[in-house]
Amino acid sequence: MISIMCAQMIGSDALQELYSNDSSFEQIYVELTGGGKRDNFIIINDYLFCGLQLCILGCTLREHIIWLLLDYVANLDI
Repeated sequence: MISIMCAQMIGSDALQELYSNDSSFEQIYVELTGGGKRDNFIIINDYLFCGLQLCILGCTLREHIIWLLLDYVANLDI
């Protein structure tokens, strides 16, 4: 679900630029795209993962994803 939301919100070209300029992920992303290796980190379809967790950029994208998930959970019939 998250990967679908991210794909709808932002194109992969823009995502590459955002990861390489993000203070939390810049060094890791540049290292991995340059052919290096980092423990537990991998890039799949231009998205950066730490283990099974998607690394979410420290920008309004993060806030938007959190808002969407909270809205989704609030509307579940449990």
